[in-house]
Amino acid sequence: GAAFGYVDLTHRTRIGETVCDRSVWVSGSSVTCKIPRKRGGVRTVGMHLTVAAHRVGELSSSFTYDKIEISRVYRQKEPGCPTCRPQDGNVPSGSGGSVVVTVRGSGFQNSDLTQKLSFGGSAGEASVWISDTSMSARVARGTGVQKEVIVTVEQDSGTVTTLFSYDAPVLATLQNTTLDNRPRNIPTPGGASVTLQGAAF
Repeated sequence: GAAFGYVDLTHRTRIGETVCDRSVWVSGSSVTCKIPRKRGGVRTVGMHLTVAAHRVGELSSSFTYDKIEISRVYRQKEPGCPTCRPQDGNVPSGSGGSVVVTVRGSGFQNSDLTQKLSFGGSAGEASVWISDTSMSARVARGTGVQKEVIVTVEQDSGTVTTLFSYDAPVLATLQNTTLDNRPRNIPTPGGASVTLQGAAF
């Protein structure tokens, strides 16, 4: 910009409502600042420069923080299986917190903030921040496909609805058994009890 004064004056830069951690005068047309941590859910904010507490310059809607992005949701490989690979997609519907899911993306920020994961409206158990691009949590029991995955960092959040589903039930056998445990055909009038066997019930 212009009219930033001299090095011996006090310069203070503010991004949105948060003062920069440090402002440094470079020249009469340039000041640098250490960007403060994002606060709240608003990503696009104005910038303010105060020179010697008297002159104030403002540029509205001039700074935008990166939003939280989710690019991949996958189940960690089975323990004790060195040849297994992480699996994208479905999670067993009856897992009940036994399956660990990793979420990859960007904008997950720092470990000293509060980060949470949720799957299909249910909070993930024991959410763990791994890096700015990765988090993990145990998935609660649930059903359905194309379930919403939300990464929450303080008051900010990112959502995806196309990367996570629970397994559909799989029917393997259907039997009508008698007291001697031998398979029998189902009588035409109905009224018989049958046993269904499979997975993800």
